[in-house]
Amino acid sequence: MIQSIIEKIRSIPHRIERARFKKIVQRVYDTPPVEVTPDADLIVVSQVHHKAVEMSLLSLKTFLSKFDECGLELIDDGSLTADDIEAYRSHFRGVKIIPISDVELMGCPQGGTWERLSYVVQRSQDKYVIQLDSDTLTLGDVDFVKQKITSNKPFLIGGPNYAEPVDALAMAKLATSWNSTHIQGTSESHLDKLVPKYIDHYVRGCSGFTGFPKQGITQQVMSSISEIMESAVGSDNWRRWGTEQVTSNILLSTFDDVEIAPWPAYQNYGFPFVDNEKDTPTLVHFIGTHRHANDYYRMLAYMCINDLFESKSDQEFVSVSD
Repeated sequence: MIQSIIEKIRSIPHRIERARFKKIVQRVYDTPPVEVTPDADLIVVSQVHHKAVEMSLLSLKTFLSKFDECGLELIDDGSLTADDIEAYRSHFRGVKIIPISDVELMGCPQGGTWERLSYVVQRSQDKYVIQLDSDTLTLGDVDFVKQKITSNKPFLIGGPNYAEPVDALAMAKLATSWNSTHIQGTSESHLDKLVPKYIDHYVRGCSGFTGFPKQGITQQVMSSISEIMESAVGSDNWRRWGTEQVTSNILLSTFDDVEIAPWPAYQNYGFPFVDNEKDTPTLVHFIGTHRHANDYYRMLAYMCINDLFESKSDQEFVSVSD
């Protein structure tokens, strides 16, 4: 009882900041629409949810603004309302919205973001595909990403602890020593099952921002890797939330030339925390753990929305104190 009360008290600052953030981010509905290019060689894929529509509108607009031509395909996780769909269609002219039930899984687990990963792999047969989470903000020129697109090479967002690919067998041995009950560590302890047929190195990053090269990997390979890992960790474990994160890392690890995006220019906020006072990052992924730990996400959202308003001379800027 006392512990429950303590936890509620500790959560108060987060709840207050979340409410203040929501008041700011709702202004994204007034920002100008974006023209997308359905037949572009580059497409952005994102899985969207009713409770995060405003966040994803801002995430997608800040990213798409960095490209002259880019397609946009959204996976409706089943929670979108008619108003949500209309909002996406009005803000992104030419967007394609796919019901999650239409995604072919080819024997892979259902739920979490498995459908998103499967769809990304499917679309990468014809396009260079960037997977972008709804809780990202793009603040600078994404030159690193553009280089990867031009050269048709993969990338993912990560951190300083695993800034480069590591030997897969060494990673499996290290993960085994952790005796982890978390599905990521458990799965990584069995990476040796994929050597050498599929991988010889491993990139430990995050699926929240990834680049999949055109014609780089097939759904058959993804299904085979999933089958091997499911056999290794057990069916119940493999169908838990989080295995899609590991699988995204594994799929990108099949490429010899995969790179982690340079940190801290591209960062998962709070993993680890970094002083951003000196240099504004290029792209920040606000994973839920630290999303509203302070006012940083709100301040950046405020700045991004005001930037989007610049093309609308009759629109008043938002106030950060709202």
